[in-house]
Amino acid sequence: MWGKGDKSYLIGDFKFSWRRVEDDRKKSQFTAMMNYASLPNQHQVVPIALYVTMIGGKSTLGLHKVSKKAIEEHGVYPQFLTLFPKVTGLK
Repeated sequence: MWGKGDKSYLIGDFKFSWRRVEDDRKKSQFTAMMNYASLPNQHQVVPIALYVTMIGGKSTLGLHKVSKKAIEEHGVYPQFLTLFPKVTGLK
C-alpha cells in the first residue's frame, strides 16, 4: 500500500503529563498517530499506540477519554507508561 518496507511493531509519543495526552486527543497529531496504528492501513502489526509520560495526574479520567476515542473511532488500543505516576502537581 504505502511503503514497501516491513510493518511497524509500535508507534508512540512522549508527553510530559497525563493532561497533555488528554489535551492532544483533539489535535491532528492524535488522529494521524491513530490512523497509522489502525490495522486497515497496514502500517503496523498490532493496533496499539504507546504514550510515555514523565508524570501522572490526579485522575485517570482523561486517559479513559483518550482510550475511548482511539478504540471507537480508530480501532486502536492506546497504552500508557508513566515514569513518575505519583508526581501530579505539574502540568
